[in-house]
Amino acid sequence: MHSSAIYILGIVKKTAWVSAGIGCLGATLMYVFGQQPIQMSLIALLVCILLLVQAIYIHIYSYRSSNPLILMIGMTIAILLATTVTGGVYSRFVGLIPILPIMACLLIGKKKAIIYTLLLIGFLLLISYLREHIIDYTYQEANSNEFFPKVLWLNLAIVLGLTFALIFEDINAKSTIQLDNSGSENDVVENLNRVYSEHKIVSFADRIIYKFSNTKSSDLVVCLAKLEVSFIENSEQCLEQENLISFAKLIHVFLHPATDMLGLNENKQFLLCFSATDEHKAKQQCKNISRAIESRFAHLKVHIGMFVQDSAETSIDAKSIFQVVDLTLHSAKNELTPNTMNYADLLEIKSN
Repeated sequence: MHSSAIYILGIVKKTAWVSAGIGCLGATLMYVFGQQPIQMSLIALLVCILLLVQAIYIHIYSYRSSNPLILMIGMTIAILLATTVTGGVYSRFVGLIPILPIMACLLIGKKKAIIYTLLLIGFLLLISYLREHIIDYTYQEANSNEFFPKVLWLNLAIVLGLTFALIFEDINAKSTIQLDNSGSENDVVENLNRVYSEHKIVSFADRIIYKFSNTKSSDLVVCLAKLEVSFIENSEQCLEQENLISFAKLIHVFLHPATDMLGLNENKQFLLCFSATDEHKAKQQCKNISRAIESRFAHLKVHIGMFVQDSAETSIDAKSIFQVVDLTLHSAKNELTPNTMNYADLLEIKSN
């Protein structure tokens, strides 16, 4: 699974528990202090159960790709159910609705978010049209003069929320860690798709490290690695261009095209720059790449040296990090050490 996808699923799990906690807290406070009808308390209890079941499910099955959609469906049902039976556009819950398109855009993608928003607006127009036939458990007196403005501005707020999310998503994709298209054709290694020169990789890695060191976020780490493939029987034998193409295709399976980058230096060593949720996941991702190549080509051996940069650590430039990675790769090629080694592993070996 791509590192960015793992990060999103972690956000989904946190959001599920936060929404469940806020829902249960709000329902409890309204029951104690709100002096609301018993029907409202039962509906609040139903919403709390829904949110809790959703949070538990997402927590148990943390890495299912459908979790963002499940979260959106669960929260939509909870908010719209509470809105429908408490006055529709007059409900106290309508203030939560414009948040939904923003969440949809960030969690399930632009196209699905647009479709979701259209369905959301359609539902609100429907309950507005049928307002005389829908039970309102809050027993509020509706002011007919305020009905049209409330419907209008609620839907405009929803559209505005979606527009903001789409713009944010687009800006974020172009100005943060997505690959830019400003590089020259010389940045791409000849005959290798989406494999860049060492200079391009170092430049890209510097931008990533700079971004992470300035955000001071502990949610992700940056991993720089070098991967070397050699023949088991004759390590001096040269690799053919066809071999490099095959290796690149296998490595790209484990990298996200928008946030991770693959390069190749003059020594035919692959250079990787990618993000992960923690050091263990970064090392596991390198091991998965190694296994994929070795299982496909039984006569080859893969060695990987890596360095994990935490945002909390003092950042150093990418060129210096790759020099450290060279030492780690050299150690990984030793028969007495693992084939995939992190710099922290090298320091531990030397200390012992």
